[in-house]
Amino acid sequence: MFLEEYPQQTKPPVFENDQYAKITRLSHTYNNPNWSYQYHLHKNETEVIYIAGSKGTFSINTNFYHVSKGDILIVEKGTIHSLISDKDAPLDCWTCAAYESRDSYAIDRRKDSSFAQNILIYINENYNKKITLKLLSEHFHISADYISHEFRKIYVISPLEFREKYKK
Repeated sequence: MFLEEYPQQTKPPVFENDQYAKITRLSHTYNNPNWSYQYHLHKNETEVIYIAGSKGTFSINTNFYHVSKGDILIVEKGTIHSLISDKDAPLDCWTCAAYESRDSYAIDRRKDSSFAQNILIYINENYNKKITLKLLSEHFHISADYISHEFRKIYVISPLEFREKYKK
């Protein structure tokens, strides 16, 4: 796809009112065949991930993509994603996270969020608290069995299993 093909298409500016991105994190991960960053999201940050070498698997929401040297991934705030290194050819990747600088920052809650995504968001926002199915049930006003079923249907593990992996 070339820009000339869509001359009428315009996109809104990335930052409003002449605001600029503030870098919050820059990391380099390499030569670790067991490396993975399980499902998570960033409520205020956009991530740019550069695959400098080897290969791995990137997932965004419930879609999986193979990534390799030269790929650049841009993950918008509020997007659920994960990245897993290939065991035989460990990823070499750089991650840069940034947020838009302004005084009062509104959290972007996507209108198309599923119930399972809302559970994941809650777990991410409360990772430092003890989370139980009973607590989730009380928070969402839905049975613990239903919560566990819906979460497992999308993410293949239970919310409590996710919580245990996330806090490590």
